[in-house]
Amino acid sequence: MHRKQFLRDVGAGALGAALVPRFVVLGSSQARGRERIAIVGAGIAGLVTARHLRDAGVDSTIYESSDRIGGRMHSERRYWEGGQHTEWCGAMVDSTHVNIHRLARRFGCGLLDTYSGRPPHARDTCYLDGRYYSMTDADRDFGKIYPIMQAQLAQLPSTTTYANATPMARKLDAMSMRDWIERYVPGAAASRLGRLIKEAYRNEYGREIEELSAVNLVAQLGTQRRYRENHEMNVLGYSDQRYILATGSQTLPERIAASLPASTIALERRLVAIRRTPRGSYELRFDHRGAGEVVRADRVVLAIPFIALRGLDYSGAGFDSAKVNAIENLGYGYHTKLHLQFSDRSWLRAAPPWPEPTTGQIWTTLRVQSALDYSLGQQGRNGLIEVFTAAGPAMVDTPAIPYASVAESPAVSRHVQSFFTQLDAIWPGVSQTWNGKATFGNAQADPNILASYSCWLVGQCTTIAGHEARRQGRVHFAGEHTSVENQGFMEGGADSGARAAREILADYRIRAVA
Repeated sequence: MHRKQFLRDVGAGALGAALVPRFVVLGSSQARGRERIAIVGAGIAGLVTARHLRDAGVDSTIYESSDRIGGRMHSERRYWEGGQHTEWCGAMVDSTHVNIHRLARRFGCGLLDTYSGRPPHARDTCYLDGRYYSMTDADRDFGKIYPIMQAQLAQLPSTTTYANATPMARKLDAMSMRDWIERYVPGAAASRLGRLIKEAYRNEYGREIEELSAVNLVAQLGTQRRYRENHEMNVLGYSDQRYILATGSQTLPERIAASLPASTIALERRLVAIRRTPRGSYELRFDHRGAGEVVRADRVVLAIPFIALRGLDYSGAGFDSAKVNAIENLGYGYHTKLHLQFSDRSWLRAAPPWPEPTTGQIWTTLRVQSALDYSLGQQGRNGLIEVFTAAGPAMVDTPAIPYASVAESPAVSRHVQSFFTQLDAIWPGVSQTWNGKATFGNAQADPNILASYSCWLVGQCTTIAGHEARRQGRVHFAGEHTSVENQGFMEGGADSGARAAREILADYRIRAVA
């Protein structure tokens, strides 16, 4: 996968850099200060675009289809006991997510270190086909394929796109993850390591491994500091998922929005069509509570998922065939989230029956696929477990509404009981401490979101990757789906918003200075 961060450290120096960018005007520009800029989407990408423009003295207007801001940064902050929170969608922040770290510092949003709540020597709990698979055994098995991955990585660009694909990139992109496992993992998909990789990466991307490009697997699993330094396998490769936002991820977009001029954001405007006019400006048609609304703009930033863009008429926007192919065919993953609260965190006990003290992360061949401790780093004694189910199983028996509590939908209660049956096989006795609270999130049922996040399917790393972000005239694109280095992360939304703003400012001959 190309969400590679080059495993650079985020030190105090990087995070302490100037929090508010400074800009210099390089020359005259007829457009600067006169163009009408419309940003579609008030998720983190659209908000960062607007904030970055405003920092340079450039105004814009954001049009958001829902009645709230934040997009997939959407938190549940009132339901749980003990002042805890969960996330309906985007949740985890890696150590290397520089933009989110900087934005959190600028807007006063604390980050909680989930590693601080782990027991000493904690490792993930793997339960495959009715048996525990210790991470010590996984470390040994991974050592057999690690050199293969390193040899392949040496023949890949740091981030593979259509523009720089090497012969190795094309070879791996023509293979699925399953193909790679069958060819290179001793014992293939029937081995314990093969089953672990299958479940973890199906879960990570939200699609079956037969559909996913092997470039994703080699770039993510092979690029990890932990094994290189300690000979310990990190199941998710370079992604350490170490931090969460202290008061919920939604707090960050809310604070960015509050920092913008009061008239910047227009809610409940669903884009219906975009058309380029003969004079080179753009006409945007919105649905506003059932009534039509037309906006004319000189420049547009589309900061909505491609899967949502497919549902509107952009045939008159003048996009080229490569852009249309990316919009229509980029892969998307599907996930559901079941959250449950417990009176304590009994899974962190000192002498568990499972092989090693746990990080709170489960990988399993059972239908739930994975679960993690979402209370790590949070206040109070209560425990929270997030059950993250992906691909086909994520679409089974889902509530009719995208975000529901156990009191609001019988389907949530059924998911709770099903999970406890499986949990008792992995962490015996934990279900007895449930306090009766549970929620179920199904992002694909949200008409403003439609899927969890983007991913490259077989063949797409060398044909689509890189086209997602390419501007089309004066239409710019932002969102995690346009970030080749941070696809699927909140960081991807943030870095793409800054990039879209830089494109506009470059046209205005305005440049950021250190």
